[in-house]
Amino acid sequence: MLTHRERVSLALRHQPVDRVPMDLGGRIAGIRHEAYGRLVRRLGLDCPAEGVKICPFLTAQEPDLRVLERLGTDFYWLNVRGPEYVSVRQIDGQTYLNEWGITVKKVGNYAQRVGHPLGKADRAALENYDWPDAAAKQRYEGIREYAKHLFRRTDFALALNPLSGGLFEMGQHLRGMESFFSDLMQDREFAHALLDKVLDVQMAMTARYLEEVGPFVEIVALSDDYASAERLLISPALFGEFFQPRYEKFIGMIKSKTEGKAKVLLHSCGAVFDLAEKFIEMGVEILNPLQPTAKGMDPRRLKNAFGRRLCFHGGIDSQFILAEGSPEEVRRHAEEVAEALGAGGGYILAPSHHIQYHVPAENIIALYDTGRKLTFPELTASGEPNARKGAQP
Repeated sequence: MLTHRERVSLALRHQPVDRVPMDLGGRIAGIRHEAYGRLVRRLGLDCPAEGVKICPFLTAQEPDLRVLERLGTDFYWLNVRGPEYVSVRQIDGQTYLNEWGITVKKVGNYAQRVGHPLGKADRAALENYDWPDAAAKQRYEGIREYAKHLFRRTDFALALNPLSGGLFEMGQHLRGMESFFSDLMQDREFAHALLDKVLDVQMAMTARYLEEVGPFVEIVALSDDYASAERLLISPALFGEFFQPRYEKFIGMIKSKTEGKAKVLLHSCGAVFDLAEKFIEMGVEILNPLQPTAKGMDPRRLKNAFGRRLCFHGGIDSQFILAEGSPEEVRRHAEEVAEALGAGGGYILAPSHHIQYHVPAENIIALYDTGRKLTFPELTASGEPNARKGAQP
């Protein structure tokens, strides 16, 4: 049997492994704290769920290692104090102001950005704005020691969480969605200036984190949602003008800081098939979350088009099957997705987004119990997967 770290490293190089690697946690495939509590109780583990840290967007941070070992997952995600996750002023019990100056409020079961501080800004306002301080020492305290401890005392593959929403999302959060979309079409000079400011902050913080944990991480994650479930929110042409060159610079920095060792993962929800080629061009090596219910995101179509140039992370339907299906339906779904995306290697089994608050613990256990028995099917000469083979539990 391979160690967790060996399994991930080989799979990301499209090489044979003993079973499909799996993930749960972090800011791209996490679990709501309510579901985490039920899971811990269902597993009968002596690690009180009440002690888990909860991020402002209500997912469980730093799940107990005993939970991950019982499920058989292979990753541990290093949390970062990104500006979207740091409260600088509590407004009331449900609302706070974060380091970007964005107002965040708990609305129903989720946290929403409800205040856009640059909604009426001009170029002069950008220059005078109080941007998050990338040099704040307290942001990075302890993370190197924590990463070193996990690297030496466990065999999990370590991954660095994204700071917050990426360039496209932060443009909307700072300006408001309507205003930012208008900028991209009608005030390109302002949009470029705004994105340069956001890029400077995010690159400086990520570079500083990588100075601390770069030697220990297998994956560095970025996050930016470019699509709904039906279509892209931005044309490939606009993506190529505003975002691709900036991410090429960002990813180049990540590669430099990790001496080329860390793989770059991009989280982008929805129907992003028509941007995947550009993602590859700008240096993305792992695509997440592979939302299977989104238009055009069929796992076999993705694998056939990009499987030799991209690794895939996610693909397990967290919207319907995990939430509403039976454990047997979850098992069948996991087998089908792993067969499609894992053919020839290059797949990490994970939910297609955070496991939501109402997902039954039995379905979560069924997913990971199934994953521990799955191997990657080999590819035939035609590029189609051979019949899936079951591994030993």
